[in-house]
Amino acid sequence: MDNCVFEKQCKIQGTFKDNVHFSNSHFYDYADFHECEFEKMASFYGVTFEKAPNFSACYFKEQKAVNLINVDIDKLNFKSVENYIKDNYKDKNYKDEINKTQNEKSISKIENKYKLKCAKDCKDSFRVIKDVLTNQNNTLEAQEWHKLELYAKEKELLFEVENCHSKNNMRLVAIKSQDKNSINLTVDLLLLCIYRITSLHHTSFTRIINFTSWNIAIFGILIYLMSLLSLSFNEKSIFWFWGIFIFIITSMVIVWKVFERKKLYAASLISCTFVIFLASIYLVINMTILSSFWYITFAALAYCFFVIILCYFYSCIETKPKLFYWLNCIVYIILISIIIVKPQLINPFIGVFSSDKIYESQLEKKLNDFNTSAILNLAKISQKDFNLSMDYKDISFTELNSAKKALIDNKENITILQDEKLKIAKEFLGDKYEQILQTINQDEIMQKTIKPTSILYSIILLLCVFSLQKTARKNSIVS
Repeated sequence: MDNCVFEKQCKIQGTFKDNVHFSNSHFYDYADFHECEFEKMASFYGVTFEKAPNFSACYFKEQKAVNLINVDIDKLNFKSVENYIKDNYKDKNYKDEINKTQNEKSISKIENKYKLKCAKDCKDSFRVIKDVLTNQNNTLEAQEWHKLELYAKEKELLFEVENCHSKNNMRLVAIKSQDKNSINLTVDLLLLCIYRITSLHHTSFTRIINFTSWNIAIFGILIYLMSLLSLSFNEKSIFWFWGIFIFIITSMVIVWKVFERKKLYAASLISCTFVIFLASIYLVINMTILSSFWYITFAALAYCFFVIILCYFYSCIETKPKLFYWLNCIVYIILISIIIVKPQLINPFIGVFSSDKIYESQLEKKLNDFNTSAILNLAKISQKDFNLSMDYKDISFTELNSAKKALIDNKENITILQDEKLKIAKEFLGDKYEQILQTINQDEIMQKTIKPTSILYSIILLLCVFSLQKTARKNSIVS
């Protein structure tokens, strides 16, 4: 069957005791070779597969005699695996079981069972060809089939996780062996998903380079945005931001659940949520002890949000390659700017152990813009001394530096003034007092947010570096 064109789905079965040739044939639809036995040479030289073939349970007696040179599987990707399962899981046994039940939950379980079975068959199909190529010491080509095998494994894990959840019925019970199994499967699924998105399971060096560059650019942009936002953020504004965010998410979930179940009490539920939201905001605003927690949470979740969006974009990269080409160009411009302005951001641990290398305190710079009287008065206020004066002369450089140091060490005292003392400070210092408050607030927010965000950034960047070296090693002709 050399140079044949198979326009529609074909199924080839049986035991072949003589040589078999499919050289330069083109399969436009699904090619089903499952359970075939090849006792002699099987030549697939130059064969093109437009869709995922099925070699599940195939037997090649002489693996060295299998010719898989120039097999074209360029169009096979994660979407191809998804389509294969979607198009092939409804076999005769599935239809028989479906016809016997009308229960929606039972139908869902049956569908999940046969999708899982189809995913396992798909995984075994790719494994068969991978084993043949590995036996022939063709590791580079075997990697491509192993990548497809991992795609199928990811879908298999997804169906297994769904199966575990349906069995548990989302019960809030103590963790049992089945629940532990579900957690382990979910972790494995997430790992496979991350490796697929970032480097196509360590087969695309360009992709992991781009992903790493995106992460550095995202962290640099986040630090820049936080420095701008910190000028206008205070405790109340950050609380209101999170309150509104939680309210919107809660309302969306409620509305979705209500419309999903076709109930009529959406308005009452949302009204109750709104009342709870207002009460919560009032309590949170008065719990100033939580301010650090909210700043940290905001920065950490903002970074996670950007990374999740990045992962989502990368999962769609095959469908919109031109868009990603231009986005990558923009990212590399940002990356070059970061290397020129703040090259220390490339170091994954710089923000964890020495955040001042990323963000320099603005307080000392701000003090350099003030006159001697303003600095000494601010230093007095930081020491809780309100005998202020605008007439300071013959102040030595050493005394001025001591005043600055005292002010920086006790800056918290400036931010908690009330009533008469606040009035005195504003009367003597005017807008300088507001400026120094804003600067202290900016420094406080940045110091509280850089370290936790840097921890997340360092973990992700280290994983990227690990993936970079592994991808480079696996794709090296030397190794």
